[in-house]
Amino acid sequence: MLVVLAREHDEEAARLVVQWASLGAVQLTPRDLSRPGWNQEHGRRRYQTAVIAGNRVGNDSIGAVLVRLAAVTAFDLPHVSPLDRSYVAAEMTAFLVFWLGSLGTRVVNRPIEGCLGGPPWPQAQWISEAARIGLPVVPFTRSTLQRRGVPDESMPTAPMNGDTVTVVGDKCVNSRSAVHAEHAKALAQSCGVDLLSVTFGTDNCEKGNSFLIAASPWPSLSDMRVSNELRRFLQEVMRANV
Repeated sequence: MLVVLAREHDEEAARLVVQWASLGAVQLTPRDLSRPGWNQEHGRRRYQTAVIAGNRVGNDSIGAVLVRLAAVTAFDLPHVSPLDRSYVAAEMTAFLVFWLGSLGTRVVNRPIEGCLGGPPWPQAQWISEAARIGLPVVPFTRSTLQRRGVPDESMPTAPMNGDTVTVVGDKCVNSRSAVHAEHAKALAQSCGVDLLSVTFGTDNCEKGNSFLIAASPWPSLSDMRVSNELRRFLQEVMRANV
């Protein structure tokens, strides 16, 4: 079984579930967490069960999980009393961190502190991480919010013509440059993610100088080349966990 963890009205997730029906794809939504049948006991793998698309399934029947949800929010829980939604959302998010963590390498991308599916970093932090591992990055400035006294989102000093590539496992999709592909894979590896979108650009004033300008663990999957490569990678994950 291939599980796509997503919001109830995530149209892209619903489309992927239909396209990947032959892999046993199903969509898990926050509403499923309110349904009876969950049983997750630490150290008792044989008895662990989940409720997905309204059906009770054993954890061992799950071959891979694609995470498309950063956290459960109050807006995801219209069936819960309004006064309780924020609390329940926080508890559901904490439970999903535990549950996804118990599935180990079956999860793409795995949860980290503050996010269910990879680093929820602002662009400045992605650029900083890329620079830390020796990748060429765009120079950026940081403005300050005077009234709050805290840094604003960092922005590149010169927006560029972008080359956006998507890392899927050990492959790179849509790159026009072998160098960009290697740099994108290096960043994904340093951050411990299997799925990452990375954008590069060339400074118009310094032709030929290529820089990393942005990254995200939430790439668009509307491009068939990306979704097909992701399907191939998820099949590998499922085979490795049979």
